Amino acid sequence: DVLLATRAMVEVVDECLAIRMQEKLDILAETYEKTRPNEQRSVIVIGTIQGDVHDLGKHIVATLCRFSNFKVVNLGKDIPAEKFVETAQAENADFIGVSSLMTVSMSNIPRIKEGLIKKGLEHIQIVGGGSAVLQSSMEKLGLDYIAQDAFDGLDFFCKRSTLKN
Repeated sequence: DVLLATRAMVEVVDECLAIRMQEKLDILAETYEKTRPNEQRSVIVIGTIQGDVHDLGKHIVATLCRFSNFKVVNLGKDIPAEKFVETAQAENADFIGVSSLMTVSMSNIPRIKEGLIKKGLEHIQIVGGGSAVLQSSMEKLGLDYIAQDAFDGLDFFCKRSTLKN
C-alpha cells in the first residue's frame, strides 16, 4: 500500500511540475514573440499522436522552435493523424512534429504520412520524437527523421528551414 501511494504521489507531483513548467515556458515564449525580429522561419505543426497523453517533451520542442522564430501550431495531445494532415495543409506547413511515449499509440503515426500522400503533400517533412519513437525506425513509422532529443529536433528544423516574412 505504501509503495502504491508513493507511486501515485510521484505521478501527481510530476504532473503538477510539468504543468507549471509549461505555463512559464508559454509566458516566456509569448513575451519573446512580441519583441523578436519580423523574420520568420518555416511553419511547424506539432502534437502528440492519438492514444498518448504525454506532452511535456513536445511542449519543450515547440517552445524552443518558437524562440528560434518558427511559426509553431501546437495541436496538443491525443491528436488523430488526420488532424495533423488537415492543419499542415491549412497552415501551409513545412514540417510536422509528432511525439509518442507510449508504444500502444505508435500504429497511428504512419497514418500521417499516408494522409499527406493522399493530399499530394509529400513535401512536408515529418519528424518524430519521444521514447516510443526512439525504439522504432523511420521507415516503419513513415518519418523523415527521428529526433534524439529536443535540441536534435530543433537542429533538424533549423538546417532545413527557410526564412519567411
